[in-house]
Amino acid sequence: MRIQKTVLSIAIVACFSASLTGLEAAPSATYKPIANDLTKSGEINFKKFMIELYDPLTDEPTGEYALFEADNFKLDILPGFKDVRIPMETIDTLGNPNSVTVNLISIVPGGTPLNTIIPVCAAAQIGATLTSDVEGTSFPAYSENQHQFCIPSLARPKVAVLPGGKTVALTPDCYEVTLNTANTQKNGVLKITNNVAIDKNLCK
Repeated sequence: MRIQKTVLSIAIVACFSASLTGLEAAPSATYKPIANDLTKSGEINFKKFMIELYDPLTDEPTGEYALFEADNFKLDILPGFKDVRIPMETIDTLGNPNSVTVNLISIVPGGTPLNTIIPVCAAAQIGATLTSDVEGTSFPAYSENQHQFCIPSLARPKVAVLPGGKTVALTPDCYEVTLNTANTQKNGVLKITNNVAIDKNLCK
């Protein structure tokens, strides 16, 4: 048991170290500002993301994630209040076997108790390492159990507002963004709870 926990700790530390080496990487998601739309102020777009899997008899995490890949997943940024909505287009894509591919990623070493909880952002880093992904260092990841959605590297441009209201996007910075289930909102709405600048090279 102690050996398994040590292996898990080493894996997590190794992944965080790898993500901070300064090597260039594609962002796990990109932010696109939207002007003149009363329903949303922007979109977060990505092609891959991980969803935690559970034992149907116990509801415990299995230590596995399903990695979904499609042409485009998105989140809608609602105006004000740091609210983010998972739109029906994304839900429909997840449930359509003709538009999405799914692979299983085992995050927890074999034999580890099912109730071992790995923070969502750490799981995203480990999952990318286990799949030998060459396009980036991480994937967005979601855990229903932890009520959290993590975007490990979001390319988010600064925006200049020109006279007349037109916007111009400038060179993006790189952020790690954590979103939690918004208890005061309906299902499918998340709230931004953490938004931290990280190495720009992770969003090249």
